[in-house]
Order: sequence, then C-alpha cells, then structure tokens
Amino acid sequence: MLQGYLSSMLPSELTALFLFLLLLVLVIYLINAIAFYNLAVRYGVPSPWMSFVPILNVYQTGRFINAMLPDVPPLYQRFSHISFCLLTLGGYAIDIIITLFVPQLENLWSIFYTPFGLAIAFLLYYLFFSRYVPQKRLTYTILATLICGPIFILYFLSKERKEQQNT
Repeated sequence: MLQGYLSSMLPSELTALFLFLLLLVLVIYLINAIAFYNLAVRYGVPSPWMSFVPILNVYQTGRFINAMLPDVPPLYQRFSHISFCLLTLGGYAIDIIITLFVPQLENLWSIFYTPFGLAIAFLLYYLFFSRYVPQKRLTYTILATLICGPIFILYFLSKERKEQQNT
C-alpha cells in the first residue's frame, strides 16, 4: 500500500519528504549527541566530543555505563566498554550483511537484534534514573526507552545544574 502511494508521488513531493525525514533524523541525532556529551562531562568520561562521532558514540555509551555502575572491578571497567562496542557494532555489521546478501532473513534477525538494542538503552536509562529519581526510576526508564530518552537526560542534568547553582 505504501509502495503504491510513494510511486504515485511527484518527484518534488518525494524530495520534500526526503528532506523532511533527513532533517528529522539530524535533529534526533543532535539531541542524542548533546545529551551524551553532557552525560560524559557530568560523569568525567574522557573525550566527551566522541558523543558527536557516529561509531565512537557507541564506544562512549559503554563508558557511560561503566561510569554509572557502582563498585565495578577495575579489570572489568577497562574492557567492558570495548566489548559493548564490539557487540553493538558487530550487530550492525551482521544486520548490513543480512540485508545485502540474505534479505529473506532480515525480519528474523530484527526479532533477535532489536531487543538487544532496547535492553542496552534500558540499562543505560535505568542506571541514570537510579541516581536522579530512585523512587520512580522504572517509570522514567520505560518512558525514556519508548520515547526520546536523551530529552529526559538533558532535563535532569539541567535540573541538577540549577540545584548546584542555588546552593
């Protein structure tokens, strides 16, 4: 149904739709990058600029999880963000290979890989909200995972900054 609708659109309409979607993706990417940059600064994660670079931001996410986990053994802390990065990028690589060479399995792979991405986002948000709103951490975690989580992160970080300025 959607394919028939798209094929009946004029080239100018398709261009406008493409530009709108591109702009939307860029805005969401920037919101994510700004939130993760602020998170890196707040928790003292080295090289916060990595939050703006596409593959390096996955590596940086592993560093956030390390910074927010209490009492993590030093050896695990040293290598966990690398293993997180390899798992995530490996999943992306497998997704691309399946899409290009075995498109019939694409939906089956998505069934397994999408929950992995959601679980990582859930863990990151759960750790974050455990520090900021411990009594409602599960509610905020579910909302942040389903909606645009970085907006919640930016809100709580700015709220924390305001409280620190008032004291």
